[in-house]
Amino acid sequence: MQVVSNSTVSRERFFENVLRPQSFTEMKDGMRAVTATGTVVEIGPVQFRRQRNGPTYRFARAVLEADGRQCKLTLWGAETDLVKEGDAIRIINGYTREYNGVITLQSGKYGRIEVLEPRDVDNSRPPPAELHTRTD
Repeated sequence: MQVVSNSTVSRERFFENVLRPQSFTEMKDGMRAVTATGTVVEIGPVQFRRQRNGPTYRFARAVLEADGRQCKLTLWGAETDLVKEGDAIRIINGYTREYNGVITLQSGKYGRIEVLEPRDVDNSRPPPAELHTRTD
């Protein structure tokens, strides 16, 4: 009988693919448990797709950008109302899918999208100079 600590099981079971901006160009079809953070720079119009003999799904295509690199993003259902252009977001437990030759990132059934406060995006950079208060 092998004894495994809970921390080992947790790490193995919940391994994440954290996408850094430089990884956007290295996305592959079928990646799972993807976490990525960036700013939505473009959202296309809301579209509808009906499954054969099933429900109709609402979706929109978007572009996620971080550090000057971009990746395609698909927003489903209520996400199309939640996310606006210019929002800083984090996709947690997402996945990638190839559609018409383009790899897109999606939150999917088990993932979620969080709209972040501006300070949550990157705390390593100082605020822009125009935000400093003057003491003249």
